[in-house]
Amino acid sequence: MFKAAAVLVGILNLLMGAVWFFAPHFPLELWGVTQTSHGLMVERRLGIVILIYSVVLLLARNAPPSPARSAICYAAVFGGIAIGSMNLYDLVSGTASSGVASAIGINYLTSLAFGLIEWRAYRDRKPADTAKTPAQ
Repeated sequence: MFKAAAVLVGILNLLMGAVWFFAPHFPLELWGVTQTSHGLMVERRLGIVILIYSVVLLLARNAPPSPARSAICYAAVFGGIAIGSMNLYDLVSGTASSGVASAIGINYLTSLAFGLIEWRAYRDRKPADTAKTPAQ
């Protein structure tokens, strides 16, 4: 399940990172936000960060359950919740239009998917860990 999520989210982030880097006006117009020259500088850097996240996911797609893979899952959960919540705040406060709703949904769904993947890996790992302890 991790491989499918990593590939899907990796490809989506590859596309989204490219959009934020090359055409940041597109998502901003969709969200009803005015682009500024100062914002353009930050938005392009955001595009690079999203592209880096995409590369991490795509390169780690075959990783077996491990502390490193858990760290990737936890980062995806935290990042999705944090960005989704910021977008939700912007929507409620009127800073962004209803066009941001799809981004909110994607962020929360990504968090849920990686959270379930990590929970499942933890659940499957826990009985095996307890079986390794010597009987007293």
